[in-house]
Parts: sequence; C-alpha cells; structure tokens
Amino acid sequence: TVNEETGEITTTEEAILGCGGALYINSNSTFKGTNIVAVNNNADNGGFMYSGYSSITIDGDSDFIKNTATSEEGQHGGGAFYLTDCTGSINGAELSENTAANGGAIAIFKSDDFKLDNCTLSKNTVTLTGGAIYVNTSTVALSACKITESYGKGNGGVIYSTTSTITIKDSELSENDGGNGLIYLTKTTLTSTNDKCLNNTSKYGVYHINTKLHNRKGRMSPWGDGFDLHCLSPQRETIEERLGQALAGGAECAPHLMDSNPSTTTKS
Repeated sequence: TVNEETGEITTTEEAILGCGGALYINSNSTFKGTNIVAVNNNADNGGFMYSGYSSITIDGDSDFIKNTATSEEGQHGGGAFYLTDCTGSINGAELSENTAANGGAIAIFKSDDFKLDNCTLSKNTVTLTGGAIYVNTSTVALSACKITESYGKGNGGVIYSTTSTITIKDSELSENDGGNGLIYLTKTTLTSTNDKCLNNTSKYGVYHINTKLHNRKGRMSPWGDGFDLHCLSPQRETIEERLGQALAGGAECAPHLMDSNPSTTTKS
C-alpha cells in the first residue's frame, strides 16, 4: 500500500512467485522511494524488489526485514533486492533478517554504478554465497555502512564478488560468520578506506583469486580496529588474531593466494 500523503510504501506477507515479491521494475524505468517498510515478502528472485535496466533510488528511514528469495542454490537470489543492469543508490536503510541462496540482502548483476550509503545490514543469511551482498560484473560502492551478524554457509559471509569493482569506505564489518571467506573475491578489485573489521569468524579472511586489493589511510590497530587486507590469512580462526600477529611483528604481509596467479596489492 502507498500512503498518498507521505509516499510511504508498506508491504507485508506478499508471496509472489517469479521476480519481485512486492515490486517488479523493468525496461528503463525510474523508481524513487522514501520511508519504505517492506516485511515478509517472498519471490524466486528479489524478495521485495526485482529491477532490470532501471534507475533505483531509495532514501529516508526505510526498513527491509525478513524478505526471502526462494530460488534454489545456483539460481541467484537477493533476499530483499535483485538488481540487474541498474544504477542508483540505497541511502539510510536497514536491511535485516533477509534470506536467499545468494545475496542475503541484495544481489547485484551487470550494474555499472550502484551505491549503498549509511545503511545497516544485519542478520542476513544465505545457503550459498554472499551473506549480505552478492556482486557479479558490477561496480558497487559502500560508504558509512555497518554489516553485522551476517552468515554465509559457502563463500563470503559478508560479500561475494566476481568480475567486479568494489569500494568500501568508513564502514564496519562486525560479528559476521563466513564459511570460505568473510569476503570472497574472484577477478575483483577491492579498495578499503578507513574501515573497521571486528569480532568476525571465518575459515579464510579475504579469499581472493586473480584479485587486486587496495588498503588506504595507513596501517590499522593490531587489536582488530582495522580492515588490513594485506594481512588476512586462512591460518587463523579470526581476522583479528592474524592482524595482531602480523602488525605486532611489523611484518610486511602478502595476501594469501588460493591459486598460482599472483594478485596485485597496493598499500599507502
């Protein structure tokens, strides 16, 4: 339902097979939403929204909670959002307790410029990849976001990315649980600036193949206040333990590679 005075969209318990449990947006459309409340929506892909070839902007105090993408493993997902060939941003939203096979909160495909600003992503889960976010062949930027208590059974407890460019700035990753990597990257360029990584658990820290990692703004605290991509290793249960050992010893750490092809790192 849409509140004609405030523009608020409220959706609850809408079970729709196919794409977009509440909203399906396609064919060069423009969507702008403010103060959306979306709870318990279901679809094969995009529990709340499926959008293709469109511009999406969401502002205000929006909540996307307990939405589910019901597609089976390997058939995409996006618990709240499934976006393909889109541009735009989600600003100031909470995305919590959403579930999918891939991309517990959001799945992004073939999108050249999509941003998440000042968002909280919490308790999102997947059965396969990308506990909070799944990115494929896209350019995605996160700024001032908090991602917490996400869980990925397979690859990427927080983020799974392939053939993409990701920027994370002034954000916090805390208390997440990743199976094969808190962040799982293939053929991806990841730049981290002023980010915090606290109390996460993962078999591998950042698992990366044919990937470029950039960490800016200096070295971080040895007690886990920093997101130092260069010192993550699968040999420790937590990222913080590896950081503590590497930085306390003043080591110049190379990223742990999962194949024989060297990655490129930049440290300033």
